[in-house]
Amino acid sequence: MDYRSVSYEPELDPRKKIDPIFPSSDVVELINAPARALAADILADKAFSAAVSKVFSGEEADKFAEAVEGVLCQAPLADPNAPEPELDFTGCPDVLVQVFEEKFPEADGAAIVAAFSAQIDEVANGAAAAAAAEMEAKVASAAAVCADMPGTTAVFAGDDAAKWQATAASLLSVSSGAEDLVAGHPEIGAALAKFTAKPTAKGAKDLAIAYSNVCDDVEAVGTMVELLEGLVIQATLYSDDALKKELASVFPSKAAQAKAYAKWWPASDNAGANAMAVVAPFDHVDDSAASDAAFVETKAIVTKYMIAIA
Repeated sequence: MDYRSVSYEPELDPRKKIDPIFPSSDVVELINAPARALAADILADKAFSAAVSKVFSGEEADKFAEAVEGVLCQAPLADPNAPEPELDFTGCPDVLVQVFEEKFPEADGAAIVAAFSAQIDEVANGAAAAAAAEMEAKVASAAAVCADMPGTTAVFAGDDAAKWQATAASLLSVSSGAEDLVAGHPEIGAALAKFTAKPTAKGAKDLAIAYSNVCDDVEAVGTMVELLEGLVIQATLYSDDALKKELASVFPSKAAQAKAYAKWWPASDNAGANAMAVVAPFDHVDDSAASDAAFVETKAIVTKYMIAIA
């Protein structure tokens, strides 16, 4: 019996094999174009060019420039199955080290590799870091409304819950990146704004389907679905009269309920922490609540309602 197994995997990078049907296809150049553009930017960078000039000159500098472009053009695809090919440059600094060892063994390339690595890191992480900083600023700006909250963040149970519902929905939308999710899809943005004002389970389902029809980014669709579900759950917590009545029944009086909520969800002097508690109160509870029978019952009631929504 032959126990050998087939381990062959098809090559999914079209740059590795000439297309027999379309040998003159420009797909290779299309894939490598970002690498060539990046090579030009790196070679023009002051820190990198200064490091190169200390090691290479004349024809050697030209050969090294070609080597840099070659290294970047040989970067693997980030996802061979993605509809739009994108190169992953993160391993290029290690490849450049090998280039020095094999093609320029007499040259000291440490400073050049360091400058090259800094440029690659900026390409790989700079945009993500900038986006994260921008998102943090947006969240902080939205959370400012939760500064100096009196007593408790459990505003879903207060007399002005209706007023806070809109604020909570806004906070959830900002923290979920709703603005970026609907960018380029004005009709979805308008539908989301309308839905946010009055969330329903059916509306969430319809909007999720509509969004998936115009967006082929699986991760973005997943984030949108989570946002829609969160808005429905949040609206129920803030506005469902039957839920409010059942929550109140846990306590002998409204004052006792307010006192308990102030203990379980104490407001702090940190607007961001208060905002998180407003958006997802049962994920941000004081440690003392875990051993409180009234809290356990309160959470069970809310959980039952949330399961019913799902």
